[in-house]
Amino acid sequence: MLWRLRNASGNRRCFAAVWPRGFWLGVECAGGGLVLSETLSTIDAVIARAAEVKAPLLIEGWLEE
Repeated sequence: MLWRLRNASGNRRCFAAVWPRGFWLGVECAGGGLVLSETLSTIDAVIARAAEVKAPLLIEGWLEE
């Protein structure tokens, strides 16, 4: 897992997996539904994209677990 955030209404988890042609980045909500699903070519791209997704959530008041 790359990160986990929570607020009063729920939580978000961000994780990555290795695919045959790159890396998969997923963000799921408390119910297990995917909020984001992307395939990227490098692990550096995955880490950068995960940070891009996380930043506005922190600004909105989500807290790290």
